[in-house]
Amino acid sequence: MQISPQRPPVSIVWFKRDLRLSDHAPIAAAVKAGLHVLLLYIFEPSLLALPENTVRHGRFIRQSLDDMQRQLAAHGLPLYIFHQEAAAVFTQISTYYTIKNLFSHLEIGLNATFQRDKAIARFCREQDITWQEFPQDGVLRARRDRRDWDQAFHIFMLSAQAKVSLSAVQSAVLPDALSTPA
Repeated sequence: MQISPQRPPVSIVWFKRDLRLSDHAPIAAAVKAGLHVLLLYIFEPSLLALPENTVRHGRFIRQSLDDMQRQLAAHGLPLYIFHQEAAAVFTQISTYYTIKNLFSHLEIGLNATFQRDKAIARFCREQDITWQEFPQDGVLRARRDRRDWDQAFHIFMLSAQAKVSLSAVQSAVLPDALSTPA
């Protein structure tokens, strides 16, 4: 994919379930990629409508995002929050930037997020975006069997934490038309 000067290249860190800023492999990978970075969270209507999502769950997410925004603001970094489906968000961002990398944690547990992630993987392939998902808890999605799963879990749990330097993040800025107020 040729990069247009009108659409500079960026990396995106997509916060899903892992709402912390330390030991965060996606942020560390985005810094290492050497491009400007967009940090974002997406409230997806299709996922919010699931019975697993309660008011208490929504309150926890909002409080976590507020805390993240305070921590990021100390480094001059915005956290962009969207209220639409993930594919629509990435499509909108791609009108302003050439998305080169998408970094996130691997989600497990809900079929709805698995199906969404398969659709995002297709979108990334079609747009020539490298999507790298990082395990967050030692559990791997879509294993064919349980052979050696405990060994893989222990290897993951004993691995070094991701070193994250928020001051090393070079922030990209979204136009006001896409920005969501805090």
